[in-house]
Amino acid sequence: MTDDERAIRSLLDAWIRAAEAGDYAGVFALIATDGVMLISGLPPFRSRDAYAEFALAAIRPGRSIRLSCDVREVSVHGDWAHVWTRERSEVVASPGAPPARASGDSLNVLRRTAAGGWEFAIAANMMAMEGIDA
Repeated sequence: MTDDERAIRSLLDAWIRAAEAGDYAGVFALIATDGVMLISGLPPFRSRDAYAEFALAAIRPGRSIRLSCDVREVSVHGDWAHVWTRERSEVVASPGAPPARASGDSLNVLRRTAAGGWEFAIAANMMAMEGIDA
């Protein structure tokens, strides 16, 4: 495994840890300011701020989330990379409520930052939502 692939896998892990901890600022920091977020059934979010506005409006107090991410492919092309993952999420709307589940594939285009790390430039989430009250 190359250093770039390790760094990219670390970026994915950081996303999961931040989301599960409710650290939304930490999640948003992993997205390029001009990043595009594509979520099935919704219009494109054409910036980090647009996605953050949507995500923060959808978050309700008391919700918890669990995520898993199976990396299927990582390919680095200079200062760009693509990552194909199989993801699963469980969202609990309130303590004691049954979890709502979603799963599916995602294809992400990453860009190397000036500091040498990686950020999400385009994220295409194709998870099928099952019973999630948005």
